[in-house]
Amino acid sequence: MAAVDIATIEAPSGSPLARIATELRNDMIFDFQGGSGGNDSTHQLRIQMSASNQQIIVDITTARADVQQFGINASYTLVEKATASR
Repeated sequence: MAAVDIATIEAPSGSPLARIATELRNDMIFDFQGGSGGNDSTHQLRIQMSASNQQIIVDITTARADVQQFGINASYTLVEKATASR
């Protein structure tokens, strides 16, 4: 797994999803490479993320959400760099 490059995860700048994407990528780099970094990579892992936010209970007086449900969906593709095959 140390030979897998984790591509930057695209997310809107300044959004909560961008902060989550950055933390996920940093954690995966550390887990795969043990913090050493700089290895020659043979594969690239590309991750796409999307988020959903539902307001479940809304205060009728203030119209503010009392309870929200936040979900994250992620899909990934592992690509061999030499042949660009998945």
